Amino acid sequence: MKFNINVTEQEYIKFNIFFNFHSSVGKRALLFGRLTLPAVAALAVFILCVAGSDRSFILTEAIVLLIVSIIWIVGYPGIFKRQLTKNFQRMKKDGKLPYHEKETIEFLDSEVAAVSEDEEMHKKYADIEKVWVTGEFIMITIDSMRAFILPVRCLDNRKEELLDFLKTKVEDRIEYVDWKF
Repeated sequence: MKFNINVTEQEYIKFNIFFNFHSSVGKRALLFGRLTLPAVAALAVFILCVAGSDRSFILTEAIVLLIVSIIWIVGYPGIFKRQLTKNFQRMKKDGKLPYHEKETIEFLDSEVAAVSEDEEMHKKYADIEKVWVTGEFIMITIDSMRAFILPVRCLDNRKEELLDFLKTKVEDRIEYVDWKF
């Protein structure tokens, strides 16, 4: 099966957000970002206690820092998404797109072959870490830095045929995700 893939900027940003919220590397980064401010706040309260500050001052600071920490933990995913988008815009401005806009991907019996304007890549099915399937995409990750992004609109109504084929090659690594971008 051969597909001509054309990934838009918006689709790449959606993929990047999805990957960072679902991959183990992205989840760790998100967890670290969420817990950094609360850890600093707890350290600040501890230092105030050790320094012998006034109890009412410590209590007031603890309450304020607790509220700020809760807001941070809840709001951090939105901040994380905006940062991913800003990073992409910065790379684009520098003329370094982190993906291939146009690519031909062919699913052969022994490997996946991807050909773009400036690169040709062949990957064995054993090298595929995960296949994520959403309503908009099939995302095939090779590692934390490489993935094939297949927008459903580029599959010429052959999504189920491709998934049936992939099930014969990497069935234990396919995950269907209900993800709203």
